[in-house]
Amino acid sequence: PAAVSRETSVTIEFTGHELAPALALGLADDDAIIIIAHQLLHIEERLDKGGGDGLKLAQVGKQGQHGLFAALAVQVGVEAEGVNMGLLAVLEVLDVPARLDHTAQHTGEHILSGLAFKLFGAHNVGFHMAKDYCTIDLDRFLDEAELIRLQLAANAAVQADLPITFQTVSGTEAGALPLRKLADKLSNTTEDVRIVYIDGGSIDSCTCCGTHFASTGSVGAILITDAQKYKGGIRLFFSCHERAIRHSIDEHRILTSLARRFSTSAAELPTAVSKLQSDLSSARQEIKSKSLLISELLACTLLSDARLVSSTLCIVKLFDSLTASDLKPLSDRLLEKSESPLVALLFCKGAGGTEYRMVCSPGVKLSMRDLCSAVNAALDGKGGGSPTFAQGKSSRSVTSDELVMLENYIASVLKS
Repeated sequence: PAAVSRETSVTIEFTGHELAPALALGLADDDAIIIIAHQLLHIEERLDKGGGDGLKLAQVGKQGQHGLFAALAVQVGVEAEGVNMGLLAVLEVLDVPARLDHTAQHTGEHILSGLAFKLFGAHNVGFHMAKDYCTIDLDRFLDEAELIRLQLAANAAVQADLPITFQTVSGTEAGALPLRKLADKLSNTTEDVRIVYIDGGSIDSCTCCGTHFASTGSVGAILITDAQKYKGGIRLFFSCHERAIRHSIDEHRILTSLARRFSTSAAELPTAVSKLQSDLSSARQEIKSKSLLISELLACTLLSDARLVSSTLCIVKLFDSLTASDLKPLSDRLLEKSESPLVALLFCKGAGGTEYRMVCSPGVKLSMRDLCSAVNAALDGKGGGSPTFAQGKSSRSVTSDELVMLENYIASVLKS
């Protein structure tokens, strides 16, 4: 056979061939894989899993009732016989499910972007496709009602199984066409530009060199999974085809599990969660009120038992049942209720060690920053603060001997 040129396509029949089952394309006896010349697709992507010299992966598709979703681009100058041999080697390593998934997500992006522009005048200013999610950035924010309308319209387009067609024109010619999107760098080029149309442009029309189905029905379903405000517009997270189904299955599983834990239905779950939040808020307020009452009572007891040193009350105390959050209201109450100058060093048992807080009345000779440094040195702890307040923590427990030592240290400073 003659050498393959830019205008030539080669069809290889797989009737009864041993490789056909391995392709996972569902090839019937009368189906074929089509090789499309590289120049027609403008694809520069290398084969991601091996392949012989002279072959570049352009698009994966099948010829038949489901349209074209597999094809290989062949460089110019490769003999047809050589292409056949190279093609068979490439097809053995081609990741068809991944290509099918990418084509589904990309085609779905065209549908969403085209309809976002048609319905709301929102321009696509960014698209990202990852292994487990896809995003579209629009320059206009869409509210919840508009997102629902967009999703319903996108799936209506899928269900209608609308044709997806392609046109190759020069960049100058493309610039004169009513397209949704045309890259600035392509508008003045004399080179060929590939335009993708969905339903002749009623859904979408833009320049694109990616992979697409022959009709929208192959996308299966389009699911908007999340929407976030982004740079004055909105970022849409979406899934198509099997990704959309798997996402729905996962969300249903999570919702069902949560509903069972709340002893309610999935539909009533928001109400149950709101009630829990309300109950938690009430419980926190009740705990706070009781904590303040406990702080009031403890402050009275501690002040009555405090050691008086040079007209200053000295309190050093370890609490087994208080938390670090309890030490603040207690120290505040001590300062408020004390009729004499006060130094208070309070400890509590924390997760994996000891936490401490210290306060003093204004004008007391001992700086709490200096006291915290002394406690840090005694307990191998870390902390700091100001002259009237400091706090810290240690990874070990404080002993009764250390409490006595620290109280004596405070007294010695106050007496000096």
